[in-house]
Amino acid sequence: MGVKILKKSFSEEEYKRFSDIIDEQLNVLKDVIRSPGFGDENLKMGAELEMYLIDEVYDACPRSAELLKALDDPQYQAELNQYNLELNLSAHDIKGKPFSNLLREMQDKMIRLDKVAGDMGISVIPIGILPTLRQEHLSKEFMTKELRYEIMDIQLSSIRGQAFEINISGEETINLTCNDVSVEGANTSFQVHMMVKHDRFADIFNAAQLTMPLVTAIAANSGILLGHRTWDETRVALFKQSLDTRIKGAVPWQQPARVSFGQGWVKKDSWELFAEAVALFKPLLPITYDEIAADMWQSGALPKFNELALHLGTSWPWHRPVYSNHNNGHVRIEFRAIPAGPTSIDMIANAAFAMGLAVGLADQVEDF
Repeated sequence: MGVKILKKSFSEEEYKRFSDIIDEQLNVLKDVIRSPGFGDENLKMGAELEMYLIDEVYDACPRSAELLKALDDPQYQAELNQYNLELNLSAHDIKGKPFSNLLREMQDKMIRLDKVAGDMGISVIPIGILPTLRQEHLSKEFMTKELRYEIMDIQLSSIRGQAFEINISGEETINLTCNDVSVEGANTSFQVHMMVKHDRFADIFNAAQLTMPLVTAIAANSGILLGHRTWDETRVALFKQSLDTRIKGAVPWQQPARVSFGQGWVKKDSWELFAEAVALFKPLLPITYDEIAADMWQSGALPKFNELALHLGTSWPWHRPVYSNHNNGHVRIEFRAIPAGPTSIDMIANAAFAMGLAVGLADQVEDF
């Protein structure tokens, strides 16, 4: 979703052209990922860390633009709301000590971040949901002033056609309505990316699906929302409802949510997940590029599949396939359900647990 957006509205012709392109790209992608040598390279892992900014009284602090300017570091970027910040960590070889290397980089980055932010009177805290968050923080006023977020809000709100409803019944109940998608920014996570061999993708992905509820339960740290005790892990439910464009009873079939656990087991390879997203979800951002995937592939080069990647970026499953054309190409698994915080060591341990279970149980997953 880091794509540059230059317009707020799109014509029906643009939506039609975009849909035709991603349909064509699906056909090419099938050949690409099933071709000899695809993904035949050193496996790597990386991560994205979303964080809250707070002030001296622990309130959400909407100063990410100032902080990003002071940091002057391309590994940091803005998030949906002005009190959030994202750190994109480097890719590390899976062989050796990838978790130690990732931890070291994270800690080094956080030392400088804390110093720069501290000089500005800002503190940084990684946590699934900030306990001091108040309802006034969940409004368009706090959204980051970038067109990509504005257009996402316009598109999702338009599809829904009425206010988003948050209904979470935990130890205490939360019921609220929101006229925009700023509520999604209340959720922060530690999203880990793991490259896998093509012939291992289905089993590892399915094992990750099987075990992620356990990982999420153990890593839970978002038990308070707007001063109410809700679920131990409220973040996933809030994320789903804050972007849910479905209206109960509006259609005669159970339309899937854009934020979901998934639609079933992968039977063969990652192509099924790309095809599923194209089949189930209406395009939100019909932005097209000059590259023609079929021509690139016929010329012997790996296509970027920019339109298909953009479309996948507007659905948010617990695990998501991510295609890359770098080197020999690969499809990696993005673990999206691990919460941010509370410490760097906790997050690395949670990631190691999630990835270890996925890889360790992959050979047995069909027995479950």
